This record gives sequence, structure tokens and C-alpha cells, in this order.
Amino acid sequence: MPKVRSLSEFFPGLENIPIENIITHIGGKVNPTLLGNNLCNRIIYSQTVPTNNAELVMDLAILKEALKMHPGEYYNQNNRSILIPQEFLERFPDIPATVRVFIDIFAAPGITFIFLKGVESNPKSLGTVLIPSYTKDSAVSLTLADKTYEIKAGEIKIIPAPTLRADIKFSSKNAALLGKHELTTEVVGGEFGIAVDMQKA
Repeated sequence: MPKVRSLSEFFPGLENIPIENIITHIGGKVNPTLLGNNLCNRIIYSQTVPTNNAELVMDLAILKEALKMHPGEYYNQNNRSILIPQEFLERFPDIPATVRVFIDIFAAPGITFIFLKGVESNPKSLGTVLIPSYTKDSAVSLTLADKTYEIKAGEIKIIPAPTLRADIKFSSKNAALLGKHELTTEVVGGEFGIAVDMQKA
């Protein structure tokens, strides 16, 4: 399997992340000593891509904490864009899972665009995340390409949208997007698609 850059090459200072912070993202019963040993191995040494779900979960948990240490490199607040380096996909090949980590850390209420940033090429659109203002009893409808999707508080739904531009219609009686209960606008699509994130109910 191809060798990839170690996590410490992407994020200097990973050794300063408290183990307790990693555990909060993994869930379940975790042996802190065992986790600490595994964490050191995955931080210090170059690895192949994760070979099982446990390794992927650990890498994504580390990534969450690492992104908090270097926010300015991966999020442009001025144009509300998340920028994911192309090299990340060599280490984190599960695009939906990886993008969701970036969404959890950076996406704010409103509309945020997601791009894949190449070393020598222009950014490539991966999709868009919509986070309405809502309460625990809210529900919204999103229409894309004549198909309507229903999303409730506590859920995140990822809708396929492979085209570069996508017209969407947002509608809700008890939630708002950009301050509006009804909104028709154009967003960008891509390999990830369009996410409606209402999981933090």
C-alpha cells in the first residue's frame, strides 16, 4: 500500500493534544494507556492508509483536534470556505467521513462551501453545507432537481449533487436559513454533495 505523510508533518505539535480530547471523539470504552501508545505510533511514524475501521476512527479523532490547532489554514472566514488539501485524501480516503470532520469543526450557521485544494491546481468544488437556525422541534425541506428531502433536528443529511452548480429551495415553518424560512439560491455541488446539518439539536 502507498506510504503517506505522517500526521505530525501536517500538524506540528500533535504530541500536545490531551488523550482525553481524543477519547471524546471515539466513544465507547477506551483504555487510555493503549490509546496513548497507538496515538504515538500514528502521530510519529509514516503510515499506510487506515486498514480497518478502528484505525480510521482514531485518525479522524486526531484530525478533529489537530484542525482546532491550525484553523486559519483550512477555513477562509471571509468567503465561508472550507479548504481540504488534496494530500489529505491519501491518508483519509473516505471523503464523506473526512468532510464531516471539517464540517464539525468549521461550518457555522448559514452556507459554507467546501473545496479540495491541490498543490498546483485551482481548488475543486466538493459541495456545500447548510446549517439552518433551528430548535429541537424543527424540520426543514430541501428541494434539489425536483426532488424534496426532509430533515429533522438531530439529523444530518447528505444529498448527491454532482454538478458544479445546483439550485436549491429551502423551506421550513420553524427553522431559517440566512434569516429566511423560504429561500431559493444557487450553491456548489461536487463529489461530497450538499449537506443539511441539524445534528446538534
